[in-house]
Amino acid sequence: MFPTIKFNASFFIHLALFILFSLGMVIPKGYSWGVGLLLVTALYIVLRYRKEIDFKSEKSLVYMLLAYVLVSVSVNLIAGHSGRDYELDAKVFLTIPILYALVYRGFNRNYLILAFGLGGVAMGLDSIYEFYVLKVPRVGLYPIRYGYIAAWLAVASLISLIFFAKTSRVFIRVVLVLGILGGVTAAILSGARGSWLFFIVACCLLTVYGCFYTQGKTKILLLSILASCFMAMLVIGLTDNPIFQRVGHAVAEVQKYKPNDPSAGTSLGMRLELFRLSEEIIREHPILGIGTDEFRGKIVQFVQEGKAQPYMTALKHTHNDFVDKAVKTGLISAVAMMLFLCLYPFIFFVKRIRHPHQDIRYYALMGSLLVIAWVEFGMTNIFLTTNQGAIYYLVSLAIFWTGIRRVEKGASTG
Repeated sequence: MFPTIKFNASFFIHLALFILFSLGMVIPKGYSWGVGLLLVTALYIVLRYRKEIDFKSEKSLVYMLLAYVLVSVSVNLIAGHSGRDYELDAKVFLTIPILYALVYRGFNRNYLILAFGLGGVAMGLDSIYEFYVLKVPRVGLYPIRYGYIAAWLAVASLISLIFFAKTSRVFIRVVLVLGILGGVTAAILSGARGSWLFFIVACCLLTVYGCFYTQGKTKILLLSILASCFMAMLVIGLTDNPIFQRVGHAVAEVQKYKPNDPSAGTSLGMRLELFRLSEEIIREHPILGIGTDEFRGKIVQFVQEGKAQPYMTALKHTHNDFVDKAVKTGLISAVAMMLFLCLYPFIFFVKRIRHPHQDIRYYALMGSLLVIAWVEFGMTNIFLTTNQGAIYYLVSLAIFWTGIRRVEKGASTG
């Protein structure tokens, strides 16, 4: 006899999470299908059970999300910015029904960590196929974003393995191990240096966590895994390999950089040029910004005035989330994004890292590293303001917040 499948709201929540985290980056627009299904399900739950849902229960996060939307939309309206500058605002606003639906209905924690592991496996296999069979030099439709998500899934699988190695089934443990390897492989083959840096940051933070906040076999397991990671990093740093070569190229590009010089047309050279030009734009338009549609026109103007080289006209953004936000929609919106979307959730998660309940510690650590990861990713490229970056960040934020709140209320997520 096969188990009976109930096609209820919980089924579609878990199906959406599977599509988003396991298949989202390996099938065309998979992340959009996943979040779309999750949003439709969430709206159904909120409308169907509106009399049962306590809409005051999560008001602190909801108020933060609404505060960001209010500030950003007000700036865009006053400045007359185009519809593209409202995209992140809409995603943040639509996170609210997802949050309420997850808090009301919940999710299975083991299913979630399995989705993380399967996502790492899928991206690993996909990257190997693209790199070795299709001979793609940098894997992924958008290699940098692809590498960022792969790195996040690898670290998410690692944390899940550490926390639930004792209680999870053998199958889940195997998938998590393969998810770590697959995520690391995909990140390496993507050539996204920001994802490699995140591995170092994550390992350092997890080492501190392991030394001070774990004990017994969990501490031994965590520190053993991290010691292996550091040894691998040491080997990479001391041998001639593609990773070492790409890092060496980055160092050389920074050392050779000269402002407004033809030789600055390198990967990092153009980023430094963008920061230089962005500073001038922010000084001219500090409050409201110049808008997304006007950004490229402004770069063309700089070229015509001799302030920038012609190769700069091909760039569409500043390669930094917060600088890009400040340039296009002003410093007020940029500060609002940092405070309401990053700093407040980070404080919420960090306060619970030492909680006596294991599940709360897990979600708190995951949430803390989520914010750190997206801020770090956003230092060298825009990510939070892209479709993939915003979707994965906001949905993951809602999930980890939900996990903590449901345990605090006494509802199980396991």
